[in-house]
Amino acid sequence: MSNLDFVKFFKAAYPDESWPKPFHLLEGLQRVAAGETVKDAAKAVGTLPSILEKLAGSSQPAHDIIGVQPTELGCILINGGQIGRKMIQAP
Repeated sequence: MSNLDFVKFFKAAYPDESWPKPFHLLEGLQRVAAGETVKDAAKAVGTLPSILEKLAGSSQPAHDIIGVQPTELGCILINGGQIGRKMIQAP
């Protein structure tokens, strides 16, 4: 999955509610890209502005958040609105 795939998925899965942690950080980045200040976006998603600033400089923020390249992520299973577990493809 690419960073854009993550964003599309969470926008569709959580159209009217906050994204589950730690993906709320991607939501914060989306808010900044839409024109919110870093401070306002951080407050809206419940994180520190410094964290969003650091992620904003990354070319792969989803990787920085979960520690796995998005392309290595096989699938995400959703259980009750929360991320249940991730399955990593074998090399």
